[in-house]
Amino acid sequence: APIIYPNLAWAGIPAAHSPDRLRPLSLRWKTISMHQPLLSRPQTPFRSSSSASSRWKIIAVGVACSIVGLLGTTRLHRRGDGAAADLSLALRASEPRMMTRSNGLIGSVPKFRSLTRSEGPERLAIRCGASLRPNVEKVKAGKGTGKVVVSPSVAKANFLYLGEELSSAVRGGAEWLHFSIQDGRMVPKISFGAPVVAACRDAFPDTVFDVKLGVIEPEHRISDFIKAGADIISVHPEATLQLPAVINKIKDAGCSPGVVINPGTSLSTIEHIIEDIDVVVIMLVNPGWGGPKYMKEAVAKIKGLKMMCAAKGVPTPWIEVDGGVSAKNANELLEAGATALVAGGSVFTADNKAVAIDALKGATQMV
Repeated sequence: APIIYPNLAWAGIPAAHSPDRLRPLSLRWKTISMHQPLLSRPQTPFRSSSSASSRWKIIAVGVACSIVGLLGTTRLHRRGDGAAADLSLALRASEPRMMTRSNGLIGSVPKFRSLTRSEGPERLAIRCGASLRPNVEKVKAGKGTGKVVVSPSVAKANFLYLGEELSSAVRGGAEWLHFSIQDGRMVPKISFGAPVVAACRDAFPDTVFDVKLGVIEPEHRISDFIKAGADIISVHPEATLQLPAVINKIKDAGCSPGVVINPGTSLSTIEHIIEDIDVVVIMLVNPGWGGPKYMKEAVAKIKGLKMMCAAKGVPTPWIEVDGGVSAKNANELLEAGATALVAGGSVFTADNKAVAIDALKGATQMV
């Protein structure tokens, strides 16, 4: 007797139908153990009887599934741009149910093609046009204005008294807080992760959380820090194979995207996406290694970045400098055009953090 293998991938299970509705069909299939050798697995999962009527019944089942699936996906596609479809998708995204092409949710609405199960309704709200968070709006509004901010590096704080340390810095005039995330691979040290950022978020709702991801393949960590409350997420060009896609992912999530330029990294690596970037972090040192400060190279990159933006006719992003910034070298960096100073030890090792921040701002007034 001939063997029939219906291609159920073309059938399409409509979203309104549960897999349980197809249980009578699935019972006809013989379970195949994935632990068996390939050649020893049953090769006849769907064998027809010798009668012609049975064969036609089997074919009819496949055709019926295809028609029902097409009707279901077409109906959802027609509503794809409407509020009802958006709400339906948002609700279904929160259901404890796998979303695949077969149930008509993914692939039928191009607007949500990049949605994944882990992103959930928050991602949908952003895709539907939700407004940016106030802190992100402040970051975007400050581009190209020449305003200077101080961003104390949380990694240099005393973690035994972290809340008190950060509160003192914010009261002392810090408008940003810098969270340097290090994975032990992209950067040789290991720092902390998203739980620390999340623990600080509610305590400092009006402070810009500036997250620098010193991690390999940052695209796999972006959603964690978005949920934790990051306002800026900066990545290393060397850490990903698809830098523009990562920048777009950060933008789509409602955060300000940034790029980190190490001493050995050329500005040409970001020239093609400069109009999409809100922050460029110029490193004075190699992250995690310390060593000498590349001041001359950093100053040249700051000036080169401003020239690049002027030539393209785009606003200059925040030019942030990190890696041993203090009141001794801040003036030189500010004169070159830096607008954000990551000051770790010079702030958190000071007895009076307000005085330390004022010292950096004193250099600001000389620009």
